[in-house]
Order: sequence, then structure tokens, then C-alpha cells
Amino acid sequence: MLELFLYNIIKRTPRIKNVVRTCYQVAFLPWIGPRYTGTATLITRSGYFFGFHDKTPWCPRNRYLLAHRITGSFDPAKSSVEVGYFVNSQLTEFIPIDTTEAWSKQQGAQLQWCGEDIIYNTRRGDGKAVGVIASIRSGEKRLLDFPIGAVDSRGRYACAVEFGSFGHGMPGYGYGSWAFDSYLSHRNDKRATGVTEIDLRSGEAVTHLELAELMELVGWQPTTTWHSFISHIQYSPDGTKISFMVRRAQPGRRIESFICIYNKINRRATVTNSGPMASHYCWLDNDSILAFLETLEGRDEFVIVSASNGQTESVQGLPRWDGHPNFSIQSQHLVLDSYPDRRRRQALRVYKRTDRTTFEQLEIMRFYSPLRYRNEDRVDLHPRWDRLGQSLCVDSSFSGVRSMTVIAPAPHE
Repeated sequence: MLELFLYNIIKRTPRIKNVVRTCYQVAFLPWIGPRYTGTATLITRSGYFFGFHDKTPWCPRNRYLLAHRITGSFDPAKSSVEVGYFVNSQLTEFIPIDTTEAWSKQQGAQLQWCGEDIIYNTRRGDGKAVGVIASIRSGEKRLLDFPIGAVDSRGRYACAVEFGSFGHGMPGYGYGSWAFDSYLSHRNDKRATGVTEIDLRSGEAVTHLELAELMELVGWQPTTTWHSFISHIQYSPDGTKISFMVRRAQPGRRIESFICIYNKINRRATVTNSGPMASHYCWLDNDSILAFLETLEGRDEFVIVSASNGQTESVQGLPRWDGHPNFSIQSQHLVLDSYPDRRRRQALRVYKRTDRTTFEQLEIMRFYSPLRYRNEDRVDLHPRWDRLGQSLCVDSSFSGVRSMTVIAPAPHE
């Protein structure tokens, strides 16, 4: 495939990659074709988005859907968004809960369910980014000491992430200047920059691993030429393990990343046995992760990672290019998107996991994304399953406007 050939040539030079990709797509724009191809029913609401692929907008009872509503300019440095929820999958009625300036274009405010309450990031009066838990029944709000990135399945614990540091290392995620300003005020706080977990009942914060320990774990020496940070934090389905990426960035260079897993039971950290690139991943069960990374042989591909020892296994049936995976343990279905191809079409593929290392493709849908939605302003599909693995929610731009779309039921049989 031509796109894969070009990617392998320029993947280590991000600036050249972005220029070549845009020019390549412009050359094919006269042949756009249909804006959506597929057999599923779509329900789309313009002016809303959810965020990343690593959490679900559906509440534990699978009724309400969380969303951000765009109320001004789509610029985290200059405007806020509303956070709230739709009362059903038809997206007919939106209930706003709060507004926040602490959001990014790709990950929103890390909005997610915390039991029957919701949790997201906001800014305190002093400008510091913090988490907030809000009751959808009473409207009562409680601030946390750190901004949050992930909540366990029981809604008992949350992991903090320093998004100013993350946004500085990876500006393409669209964190505004607010995030970096907040980071500068406490960048020497080892709790903020490490793997810190918050007990949501007591508010007590425990730092499991400091950033310096993680750099040593992956074999990096302290240096002033690289900016090191943590991102993409998740819990295992049973909440006993915490996964995250240890990353470092340098202008003009490819981001270097390793997936690490911290076991809360034995208090041990494991680093994936891979090359220095990892981009996206999802948990398959309590003991394994599906990840797109660079293998020790130098190939960029999806592999299965053991949560106990970091060893990797090859998989069958998945493409050799990057995307955002989301796996439903309930239905054993995987959904995987792609970045826009030469005709600006984003593919959404549904797979059935047939055994430990094999996936069978069941369905493919394609969504057009206008050229203006690129780079920091891109609208990745970021697919998320509902709690039963039956319906999907994506962010979309095929209508010409940044939107939230529910695909129900997803055609996976």
C-alpha cells in the first residue's frame, strides 16, 4: 500500500510527515465521494464531542451519555466548554452540569463516569488544573488536588496526570496555554509529575512511582535536551493495574514512548519489551493489552502485551497502520479507526476476537473528514463501545461540523 510505504519513510520526521500528508490529500480532494458509507444507522448532533477512545461516555446503567458542548471558539486557551450528558442514545436532550476551561481539542476535560457521578478537570481560582466530582442528582461538586486522567471501574480510585507537561511534549493534542502555565507553577512537585493515585472517598493521594524512577526503568538518563512526561493512563478492567506511557520529546524528533504497567497488588512496575515507540492501546482483559508500537525488529504494528512481564505477541487480522482501539470484554468485539486516507476518508472497522491472538473483520464504515480538520484541529473518530459492546460513539466531521455520533446498533454480526 502506497500510504504505508510513505509512512515508513517519513515516520521519524514529524514536520515533514505532516507536510507530505497534507499535500498528498490535497491532490486527491476532487474525488471525495460519499461522506459516509456503511449500513449502520447514525445519530449525529453538531457542536458536541466526547474526547478520547480510552473511556466510554455511557453511564454504568448504559443509559446516559457524557458529552462536551462547544459554546464558543474551539480554543482551549480562550474559551470554555460545557460538560453534561444526553439522557438517551438518541441524543435528544442534553443536561449541562458545569463549564470548564481545562480541556483540550483531542481529550476534552477527561470527562468520565465515577460511579453514578461524573468527574472531569477544571481550573481553580489560582489557575491550577484540578479534578472535580459532580453529582448529577444534587449538583454538588467536590474538588480534588490534582487533574485526573483515569478512574477505575468501581469509581473508587482515580489517577492524576500532569496535562501541562503532556501538552508541552505533544502540542498536537490541543492543550492550551492554560495547561502549561499551570504546570510551570508546580513542575517540581514529584506527585504531580509521577504516577499518583487518589482515593476518591478520603481524598488521600499516593504516589506509586516518580518520574525519575520511570525514566530509570525504561533506560533514559536525565537530560536537558529531552522533555520527559507521562500520558495515556488507564486502569485494568478489575482496577488492580495501572497502565501508562513514559514519553520524551525533542523538537524535530519522533516522540519516544514505552508502555508501562504498575501492579497495585505486588507494587511492581513492568515496561513493555519493545522499541522506543508506542502510540495507542486498550486493555483486552485483566492480564493483557492490545497496543500499536515498534517491535524489537523495528516494525510498527499491533501486538498483544502481557501485563505481568511486558512480553509481546504478534496478532493476526489487524492492519499494519496506527489507529485508536477500543475493546468490549462483554461482546469480545474490537473497534479500530484510522486516520484520513488520501481522499480524507476515515475507516471504522469492527472485529470479532476469535482466539487470543486472532481478530476477524466483520464490518467497515468510512467517514469523510474535511481538510480544515487536520493537525491540532483534526477530528479523530476515537471510537468507544457502550457497556454491552453493542453500540458505538464516535466524534465526527463528515457533516461538515465537529459533531458527536452514535452508531446503533453497530453492525458486528
